[in-house]
Amino acid sequence: MPNVKIDQITVGDRFRKDLGDLAPLAASIGDIGLLQPIGLTDSKALIFGARRLEACRLLGMSEIPSRYLPTVEQLIQAEHDENELRQDFNPVERVEIQRAVAAELGERRGSSNVQDLVHWKGTKTAEIASKKAGFGNRETGRQAAKVVDKGAPEVIEAMASGELTVNAAAQLADLHTIEDQVETLKIIRSGDAKNPSQAKRRLKEKQRSRKAKGVKRSGAHEVVVGGAVELISAMESRPACAVFDPPYGLDTHTTRKGGHDYADGDEYALDLLCRTLGELVPKLAEDGHVYIFSGYSLLAEFREIMSQVLDVQDNPIVWVKNNHTMCDFSKWYPSKHEYVLFGRIPGSRRELAKCIPDVLEVARSNETTHSAEKPVDLLSVFIEQSTLPGELVIDPFAGSGSTGVAAKKLGRAFLGFELDPKWAEVANARLV
Repeated sequence: MPNVKIDQITVGDRFRKDLGDLAPLAASIGDIGLLQPIGLTDSKALIFGARRLEACRLLGMSEIPSRYLPTVEQLIQAEHDENELRQDFNPVERVEIQRAVAAELGERRGSSNVQDLVHWKGTKTAEIASKKAGFGNRETGRQAAKVVDKGAPEVIEAMASGELTVNAAAQLADLHTIEDQVETLKIIRSGDAKNPSQAKRRLKEKQRSRKAKGVKRSGAHEVVVGGAVELISAMESRPACAVFDPPYGLDTHTTRKGGHDYADGDEYALDLLCRTLGELVPKLAEDGHVYIFSGYSLLAEFREIMSQVLDVQDNPIVWVKNNHTMCDFSKWYPSKHEYVLFGRIPGSRRELAKCIPDVLEVARSNETTHSAEKPVDLLSVFIEQSTLPGELVIDPFAGSGSTGVAAKKLGRAFLGFELDPKWAEVANARLV
């Protein structure tokens, strides 16, 4: 790759425009050298690399590494073998060629916005420019250009060297920060991941682990006797997550007609949920999550109440049990599942730990005689998805304390409220 004297290079009119702040680029070249050469024709006319050329001028360099190319006119007229471009030039250089062709075609067609010409879907200019640069299609050219524009220097160099394919490099360039891109590339290089998608999942796991180390840990696991609404109102803690099953359909009395009626029926359940969430949501962490169990009969009403104070997922989580409800089996299909509604504090950026489906098959367990006991394994899924070790989980209707058992098992703090002293005692015994 020859060095060419800077004062011998001819710069065309299309490069005579504001090149932006060149100081950072000049500083980088001064520290690590020029990683990518500029492109010239045989007559030393600049085809691409105007910013690099001017940055080298600022540094007082007399020569600059260069690559010789056919003229843009020759490329447009298809007098150059596109396969040769693909073999002889790396993807970063071909992005520059792509843009040079797009700029020339744009001037002919009355457009000067090179970025739009290369990225805008549906334009023939973008398709022509990508193919003339040796990319198989416009999408590959678009992905390579995205890496050049948004990628960390290490990612750009990995694409240029062939260590990463254009598609893989583009996936890394989609990450929000340069630091995330670099760390993901390190994960791939270490062999901990076979592809960018897997590497990004590994990165998320590491970030959660690092964040967990910074959380102030608490060893508290307690169920307090009293009504949920009143105790939440007096609560000073900021739970990261609430998991609970609002009580209804538990207390019955015999009616005058000889049947049974629920003392804590629909009206009672809806009013209690509304008051509970009214007190609870302002006390949760600003990025908190909420899981609420619901039967099919009140699913719509529960979602409506939750939606007044939370962002609620449209599809409920379905818990498939290993037993079913009782009914007249000669007339009806027995229910073998329950619903769980998931909500987030509006604006919450707390991420779920991993991707799992909305149907969970977990066997029902009976560690106590509580009629509405939920399996610890199921509750553990929700807690692990939405909290970090050391964070606080709350259950306003703790019952026999299964939510607390799951939280303790996972290294989370737990606070529960239970109106019935008998069950509060059972729960606290399980949390010892």
